[in-house]
Amino acid sequence: MRKANRSSNFSNNDDPQVNLTPLIDVVFVVLILFIVIAPMINVDPIELANSHKSESVSIDEKKNLTIRIYQDQTISINQRLIPEGNLRSALETFHKKNPHMRALLLCDKSANFGTYQKVKETLEFAGFEEMDIAVSPSK
Repeated sequence: MRKANRSSNFSNNDDPQVNLTPLIDVVFVVLILFIVIAPMINVDPIELANSHKSESVSIDEKKNLTIRIYQDQTISINQRLIPEGNLRSALETFHKKNPHMRALLLCDKSANFGTYQKVKETLEFAGFEEMDIAVSPSK
């Protein structure tokens, strides 16, 4: 008879409950850390110009190579216009001078995709393994 009472007492108890309070506390602490740290993170946006004359992206020419494709399909390297036929030899020269140079490819949003693809393939063929690509917004 005692055995029956013990088993009936166990079945009458509620299911064991999991204490979620420590988990909720940790989530709130992490949330508060994100709220406090987020304003301290500085992100510098890249501002792109839409004209040939002004370039608002500051680039250190010793470390980076800036190639820009304009909406009229003209190409410039470090703010100097260059014919498409001379692009390959110019890029190979830049790569030979500094093989660790990084290329920044800026493309106007309304530029022809075919021109962009040719320039990108020429960069890869010249030996540039790393490049940054940005598209300027249209107004």
